[in-house]
Amino acid sequence: MNRLLALALCLACAAPAGAQVRIDAGPAAVDAALAYVRTASALGTASEFAATGGHVSEPGGVTYVYVQQQVGGIDVDRAIVAVALDRQGRVAPVAGAVVAGAPEGARSPSLSAAAAAARAAAHV
Repeated sequence: MNRLLALALCLACAAPAGAQVRIDAGPAAVDAALAYVRTASALGTASEFAATGGHVSEPGGVTYVYVQQQVGGIDVDRAIVAVALDRQGRVAPVAGAVVAGAPEGARSPSLSAAAAAARAAAHV
């Protein structure tokens, strides 16, 4: 019973592929964060980057945008960068890292969603 409950919780909390992500940061901040990560990473066209979240901290007004590295639309594990922008839109502290040497080219999942859920359930 506990295994089933844990699996149900994991599936309920997981965002489906292609789901819209809420980003409570303005489009200019998202664009600036994406541009910064693309330039600073120097990875060329092998990787893409997607904003996966963001918010404005009050009362300081610092905007945080979370940028996920992807290859072929698939998230690269442990490759997320938090970019802070001040009120003028200048990049302030940045935390996180991207992965150099991530495989190039489009990749597709080797498991269907149902097969992945079944494998996950086997380990709970």
